[in-house]
Amino acid sequence: MISMTGYGKASLLKDEYEIEIEIKSVNAKFLDLKCYIPRDVNYLELPLRTTINQYFKRGTIEMRLRFADRTKPEVTVNKDKLKVLKQAMQTIVKTLQAEKMPIEYILREYDIVEFKSHLFEMIEFNKDVVTVLKKAIQNQQKMAKKEGISIRKNILDSVSRISDALHKIDESIPAFRKELFENMKTRIEEVMPQSTKTNLEQRLMQELAIYLDRYDIQEELNRLREHIDTLQKQIKEREDSDLGKTLNFIFQEMQREANTLGSKYSNHHSFGDILVIKEEIEKCREIVQNVM
Repeated sequence: MISMTGYGKASLLKDEYEIEIEIKSVNAKFLDLKCYIPRDVNYLELPLRTTINQYFKRGTIEMRLRFADRTKPEVTVNKDKLKVLKQAMQTIVKTLQAEKMPIEYILREYDIVEFKSHLFEMIEFNKDVVTVLKKAIQNQQKMAKKEGISIRKNILDSVSRISDALHKIDESIPAFRKELFENMKTRIEEVMPQSTKTNLEQRLMQELAIYLDRYDIQEELNRLREHIDTLQKQIKEREDSDLGKTLNFIFQEMQREANTLGSKYSNHHSFGDILVIKEEIEKCREIVQNVM
């Protein structure tokens, strides 16, 4: 089981350059990939996205790339632009009777000096960026798997509590039926004339059979137990990226059965146990939203 929440970071330092990549993921129904890449290396966005798509099917993924260029740049001076700018500046200074404009300002503001890096022409650099990304993803996956272990434990703990509550409800059925019988018998005795009480037991049993049929919850109990068996099997055997969707569907079905159980069997014998079942199912439905 893998969580959709995770963080990973990786870096690489060489004489010519330094690369650092961070990747962060949070839960989402669909894949939402956000790549924050410096403008100079926008050409790498496609291979980076392709690599990320190999590891993630769902979730909001943020990837940030930073790098430092340590190569010796090729420096060129735009002489034509410098000559034109010199004439313009002389005219401005003469007209305003001002002092000469500092040379560093001219060079900085008017792109007279151009620095060209050969870093982005290096095939090794491009390959290393992808390699660092994979390492960052591996670190993210380690954290996500560790979180997945915690989620798995929480789900299984909840399932255990649900199973215990189902067992208690099952044990309460005989007492509930006896109570129904006694209550119905008392009410019938109160309203029926004395002369008709001879056949009271027979009539009472006939009416009670119909009445108890409305409160038969064995089908709901059996379905909940079947869902629990399926759930445990899925958690044990599957590690794929669609496990979260499957578990969410199972808990939806369990919630439907729990609601039916509560409406058919709402009494002081079972209220606390049904409440536990509903609370644990709701808790698990929230937890599995974060499962890949």
